[in-house]
Amino acid sequence: MKEDYKEYNLLTKRLLEEGYSAEHHPDHVRVEVPMWQEKTLDNYDGGFTYERWWIFEQTFKTPCGLQCKGLQCHSNMSYMGIEWTFENDMATIRCPYEKKECKLKHEYLQENKVLRYECEVHMAEEEYFYEGSVEHILKLHDDEIRRQEISFGLQRKGRVCREHMRFNRDTLEWEMNYDPYYCGLSRCAGMCPVLGHELDKKRGNVFYPYLQHPYLQIGSLDVMGELAINLISISCRICHAPRQALHEQGGAVTGCG
Repeated sequence: MKEDYKEYNLLTKRLLEEGYSAEHHPDHVRVEVPMWQEKTLDNYDGGFTYERWWIFEQTFKTPCGLQCKGLQCHSNMSYMGIEWTFENDMATIRCPYEKKECKLKHEYLQENKVLRYECEVHMAEEEYFYEGSVEHILKLHDDEIRRQEISFGLQRKGRVCREHMRFNRDTLEWEMNYDPYYCGLSRCAGMCPVLGHELDKKRGNVFYPYLQHPYLQIGSLDVMGELAINLISISCRICHAPRQALHEQGGAVTGCG
């Protein structure tokens, strides 16, 4: 029944006004229905949809005037009664400046913390230029992050590990939170750049009172328990180092012998 399907999207409404139909339409759009069903605009896409090979090559603009290609955009969100899609001219893209607060974008995107870095884009009938585009700004931003990563490692004299590092997009700085538990998950071996020596292969003692990791529950020695014990044994080998060294790296000290 027709009421089971979405309202026609803006693309469909425009093409219907121009005299097109489900059987007769431009080559860059399609009607997405199962092969065994009759071709109809009363479908779950709200009518016509763009051919991806075409829409990905089109030029779009952010509210602040930055150009981007359709390939960089997101077109699959349903939020606050709006279908944020190419077909509604409401696709979204992550802000290259990563601004949490921007009064130019849609008010619904300003209110949601999860979507705080997203902004809507609209199709622009103009030539695309790389310089000053979202793609260009993202490249410059990534280059700066890589430069800061190198500087971060040099400041700590190489005592860093990529597995324990992350770039904080709120402070725009690199951070390292060393936790041997995650080394155990990764089954690290060989030279540890954080501790500055080869990992000790000797197994340490497991002190149960200290095993209060949020991702670890030691109970009966079933399959999960054996896995947990194995991980802790690995972690005990890893953190077989002076406690002061662990504290210096901002790491967690577990009860290892």
